[in-house]
Parts: sequence; C-alpha cells; structure tokens
Amino acid sequence: MILKCAGFDEVVDAGARYHGPSRRAEPTLQIAHNGIADSPDDLVILDDAVLTPHAGIAWRGFWIADAVQYMGPNRDWTTANWLPGRYDAATHTIDIDARHLEPQLRIEEPLFYVDTTIGSSNFGHFVFDTLPYGLLFQRVRRSVPAIRPIVLPFSYQNQEELFEVVFDFAYQDVVRHLHYMPILVEQLAVPRRQTDMEPMPWRFSFAGLRHVRDAAVRRWAHLPPAAAQARPAGWRDLVRSSRLSPARRREIRKREMASGAKVYLHRVQDVDALSRAGNLQGRNFTNIAALTPLLSAKGYAVHDPATTALDDLVAILSRAEVVVAIHGAGLANSAFAPPGTQIYEITGPDSAWRCFEGLSAVLGHDFTELCQSRQADPQHPSLDIERLATVL
Repeated sequence: MILKCAGFDEVVDAGARYHGPSRRAEPTLQIAHNGIADSPDDLVILDDAVLTPHAGIAWRGFWIADAVQYMGPNRDWTTANWLPGRYDAATHTIDIDARHLEPQLRIEEPLFYVDTTIGSSNFGHFVFDTLPYGLLFQRVRRSVPAIRPIVLPFSYQNQEELFEVVFDFAYQDVVRHLHYMPILVEQLAVPRRQTDMEPMPWRFSFAGLRHVRDAAVRRWAHLPPAAAQARPAGWRDLVRSSRLSPARRREIRKREMASGAKVYLHRVQDVDALSRAGNLQGRNFTNIAALTPLLSAKGYAVHDPATTALDDLVAILSRAEVVVAIHGAGLANSAFAPPGTQIYEITGPDSAWRCFEGLSAVLGHDFTELCQSRQADPQHPSLDIERLATVL
C-alpha cells in the first residue's frame, strides 16, 4: 500500500484532532554555528493508528516518521533497509507491504507516543530525544488520567529510574512494544518531535529539558551519599575503592559533593580494539589514560557514568562548577549540572556534532569545545595533554 509521507502540520490539516501549545515559545538561542528554537508542546490525537515495524505511524493514508521520531541524520533513512517499505523521493511516498499494516495487537486504552527510536538503547539520545517528553506527558495526564506512555524497552536500569522521575510514571506500567510488530492503537496522542537537529534552526524543548534537570535534582540531590557506590578522586583510588571502609567511602563522597566541585566524566576505552577496528577518530585517543591522573591531580573528582549509581551522579553534578568530558553519551549527564556550570567538551580534530553545546545553551551552562589538533598519523590520534593541563 502506498502512503504519503507526512509532516506534523500535514496530519493536522488532514483532520487529526489537534491540541495546541500550553506555553508561549521562548526566544531562539544562538550557538556557534546554528540557532536553537523552542519546540512547541502541541500534539495530535490519531484514531486507529498503526505503529509500523521499526519506524513510523500509519494513519488514514499517511505515514508519519521523522516529524515525530529520530530517524538518523541527513535523511539517510530514506534508503535504509529497515524501513517498513520502499521510499520514493520523487513522490515523497512509501510503499508498505500490507503485512506491515495488519496489526498483531490492538490496544483500546489511550497511549502517549514517546520517541525512543534510538533513545531506548543510547543514553545520549535518551536524554535528548526521550526525556523532554516527560513534562508534556504530565500535562496530558492531568486531562486524561488513564493515558500511558508507549516506548521501546529500555536497555539500562538508569534509564528506567530517570524515566520514572521525569515522567512521574512507573516504568512497570508503561506499554513497551516490540519494534518489529505492527500495533493498532485506538487513541494515540502524538506530540510534535521535541528534539530535532535536522532543520535550521534546531528545535529543543527548553521547558522539557529544564524539567529533566529539575526533576532529577529534586529527587536525588538532597540524598546522603551511598557508601556502596562511593568513588574517590583519582584513578588508582578508583581501582582500590572496593577495599575502603564504608566510613571512608562516605567521607570521600561528602568531599566530592562539596560546593564548587570539579568533575571529570571518565570513559573507559579499549584503545587496542578501537585501533584494530579503525575507529580511533572523533572521540577516541591513544593516550586517553593520561587524562585521569592529570585531572585528578588538579582536584577533579573522577567518575565513570557507566559504573556510578545514578542518584550519586546526579547529586555530584548538581553541585558541580566545572564538568570535563570527551564527546560521547556520558556528557549527556551534564544535564544535571546547575546554570553557570563550565562545560568543557573534548573533541577530535574534526570536531563533533554540536548537540552538547546546544544542551548547554538551553540549560544556562558556559560551554567550551576543546578541539584537539590533527596528528601526523591519523591512525594514532592523541590528546594534547600540555594544552589541556593549561586550560583545565
């Protein structure tokens, strides 16, 4: 069946029930190479909508995809082999196999569509693409108490914990669907995509992102340090921490959570494996191990977001004045830092996607990119440790 690929406004024009924004758009922000506009918190109600396999929503001859979910950069998705059908650029239509439109499950209760396309398995996308819907969901639920979010299953425990705090909804009560199964939803509330870094200017939900920070900080920033999860400053101490007494761990965590803390969000890299795979570029460096002792000696608390308990990480970052990290999903945790925090993002010689600069602009951080110099041997990129020692 051939469906027209539709944008959000086209679906509204086609007769979908429309609910307008609840707040006025805030002024557009400017970052180095782009602007960031405030996404409206409007939505449509689609009756008898079908979630098509892997991506998109079919409704009354339309297929809605990149208007409501992340599909990848530069419209490369139009030729992807995971689409539910063949896309025709000339007519802006998609030919979907009828089997992908025959629902294997029918849901009668009202559901709220959340973009978890990549956010279900990638923490960076989870913060950018998924969590900003939390504030809007709470607004909708005040009018429709029975409504539940529908998401792809999350990969990590900290995603479930954050989701519950930001959406104020138990993860066990969320409808979790399988991406390969067509599902018919009798009443599906579909918001406009809350984060979209394809158009110019980009669109972020300013209130939605601030809500992510504020909800997490309200929940965890006041908690006492968890002794079992304490991580002292310094790489060697990180290794030895399992042998510290509970009292010593509490003492170390109390020191790290003190006002004015400097935090380095460490990321473990298997340099040899990356080199063999030809992936030492952008965010991977042969001498990354030298960064931890350098920053530890300068008073930075060193934390690996992958191994630090979420409540501890939020509590620590909520008091941070300086946050340093190499470009990657771990830097998305800077969302928990207060306005005025200095964010240093370390990138490779070709820079990186400017999403964290945008996040900093919305949350009131001071942002600096530390782009590393190009090396004579591109297969062995390294950090400029001397420069980093001077700047940081």
